[in-house]
Order: sequence, then structure tokens, then C-alpha cells
Amino acid sequence: MQKDPQYARAYYGIGNEEIALIHFTAGDPKPGFERARAAFRRAIELDPEFADAHGVLAIVLYNADWDWPSAEREALTALRNGGHATHTFYGWALATRGRFREAQEQFRIAEDFDPLSLGPRFDQMLAFYLERRYADAKSVLNGMLQMKPDALDAHAFLGLIGAVEHDCATADREFEWCARTFPMPVSKFGLAVASACRGDQQSSRAYLKQMMEAAGPDYISPYQIALGFAFIHDKEAALTYLGKLAEAREGQILYLKYEPVFDEIRSDPRYLELERRTGLAP
Repeated sequence: MQKDPQYARAYYGIGNEEIALIHFTAGDPKPGFERARAAFRRAIELDPEFADAHGVLAIVLYNADWDWPSAEREALTALRNGGHATHTFYGWALATRGRFREAQEQFRIAEDFDPLSLGPRFDQMLAFYLERRYADAKSVLNGMLQMKPDALDAHAFLGLIGAVEHDCATADREFEWCARTFPMPVSKFGLAVASACRGDQQSSRAYLKQMMEAAGPDYISPYQIALGFAFIHDKEAALTYLGKLAEAREGQILYLKYEPVFDEIRSDPRYLELERRTGLAP
């Protein structure tokens, strides 16, 4: 970028690195999205027809700004200009808004363009999960593991779906694998969920405490903490961390409308207010 400050793809690359850190909860979303937004806008300024830059700007507008009309406009601009990678994001965004049939069509298109990519498959699985089509979600995850046996996201979601379905043996197996293979704070979340599935609230709280107190550069996701507390039926703690999630502008808050783990607190006025704040409810 120092050699050629007019090179749009350099700014696009910088923004993508910020998005990757946020995706793996390795970076603080709020400043990360600010840096990504600036980079993508600069890329578009230098190259207005840069389809992929429009597509990733759409991600920032939706995840960080909760601005669905602008995000959808940028996504459609990207698709019109040949930004095939945007099909995956657009499908994911449609799923968070309950437009599941349209979402699955976007994932099918994305897979046609890049049949070896795990990204469209993961988001397809997530749409199935939000729609509570767990058998379909697990089928996609198992297919991902055939392609990449050490895919952390796939193991983690098999564990989460196991816990949701009260299949505690699967939750234990998958989350223990995650903790053993990727010893990060997020792994404590999985162990907390597996413990909650077995009815061991004491251990679950202990793992959540370890996660919250973890030192180091890793970002600790309020969403995962809220999920953990929801599993042990601690409504107040779950709602407290969902409030922190909103302040952090972490994109996972956009799962609120359909996340099955939050069914017990879904009717609480504070939960409904979060849905309104994020634009997920009128």
C-alpha cells in the first residue's frame, strides 16, 4: 500500500483481515468493524465497480451498523457486478431475517461457483440450525468434516446441536475435541455447554468463569457467554451479556430472532427491545 496508495485491492485485503479476526472472535468487533469499513469504502472510492468490496461493505453495514436496507443494497450491487463471493453473505443475512428459502438458494449458487469452499456450506448449515432443521444441519457439518476433519466450526456446531437436542454424548465428544485441539477461551464455552447438557451446573458455571477471566489477546464473545448462561437457565446473566453484546456490536446478535437456545427468555421485554434495536423486529 505504501508503494501504490491507489491500489484498491490492498485496502480490500486489509478490511478482510479485520473481518476474519472478528469471525474467529480473535478481535474486538467494534474497532475492527470501524477499520474494515474505512478500508472497504476507500477501495470502492478507488474502484467504484469493485464488486467484492461492495459485498464485504455490506457485511459491515449489516453486522456493525444493523442497517439492513443499505447492506442489502450493497450486496445486490456486488452481485450485479459479478461478486460471486457475496452469495454466501447474502444467504446468511437472509437467514437471520427468516427468509430461509431465499437463503438456501443463495448458498446453492455459491457452492456452484466454488464447490470446494467450506464457507457456503457452513452458512447453509447455520440457516438450517436457525430454522431448526437439525438433521439437515448435521448432514452439512459431517460433509464439511469429510472435506476438512479439523474444521473447528464444524466440530463446535455438532457439539452445540447435540446439546440442543439433549444428545450429551455428542456434546461431550465434540467439545472435548475442540478444547483439546484448540485450547482457546472459546473452548471453555463448549465445555460449559456440555456440562449443562449433563445437568452439571456447577461445572458449567466454573467453565464460564474461566472463559470470562481468561487473560491474553483473544476476544471473549458476550454471545457465547450468554448462550452458556441460557443453557443453565440463568435468565438474568444471559440477558446481561446480550446487552453487552449489543454494545460491542458483535454480529452474532443478529441470530437473536431465531436462536433456539434463547427460547426461555425470548418473551422478556429486554429481549424484545434488543430485537427492535437491531432491526430484527418492527
